Amino acid sequence: MCAAGQQGAECGDSCDSEHDCSGNGHCTDSGCECFEGFAGESCDMCEIGLMGEECDKTCDAETDCHDNGRCGNDGECICLPGYAGENCELCDADGYGSCGEEVVCTWEETCSGHGRCSGEGMECVCDAGFAGENCNTCADGFEGPMCEASCDAATDCGGNGKCGADGTCECFEGFSGELCDICAAASDGALCGVECDATETCSSNGRCLEDGSCACFEGHTGESCDMCADGLRGEGCEETCDPGRDCSSHGRCTADGCECFEG
Repeated sequence: MCAAGQQGAECGDSCDSEHDCSGNGHCTDSGCECFEGFAGESCDMCEIGLMGEECDKTCDAETDCHDNGRCGNDGECICLPGYAGENCELCDADGYGSCGEEVVCTWEETCSGHGRCSGEGMECVCDAGFAGENCNTCADGFEGPMCEASCDAATDCGGNGKCGADGTCECFEGFSGELCDICAAASDGALCGVECDATETCSSNGRCLEDGSCACFEGHTGESCDMCADGLRGEGCEETCDPGRDCSSHGRCTADGCECFEG
């Protein structure tokens, strides 16, 4: 046997377990002898079916990597030549079918340079913003030669929202609708920039509408609901009033009584 730190037929080759065996094995006459779970000439790989820093986690290459790769130390799939994708489910740039067949689909020609070929067949997986069988048209909400999001916050969202990544409007608080042109439903408070308070604006005799105007309760009228409807008077506009009889036809009924006409 070779002395510690030596290896080879004549025991003339130096070996450092920590360096040459990646700390995952020890030196022997013939090279590194890997600890359980590790593999490779330098013990820098996990055995097939294992993954993780300590190579102690199971991984099924057939299911996790679609049988088109092996599990790496970090749990990610290391794809076989010709395959790509997080789970080796796609062909690389120019592959098709079993990814070993003659190339009949290319990202540059078949997918117009805006997508990649699927390993399932001659189908393109388009880049974001592009659509169509050959990725040669823009997806909904995108436009221009590079299919960028077609949205202008000032015009498309009425200045009441911002453009999202998909080209649609994301409305500010208080606004809704596809173009942010609808006020959010509320009983009072700030509505699309219009201040309305049921107590003050509507004199506690009505409720605020979405446009900031008042909807008066029964018996009340006026822009601020501060008047009694025709034929009513009193503090709660609950007493009947006949302008002809009670105001001698020379005035109209109000909450406080008769309001005489000029003169």
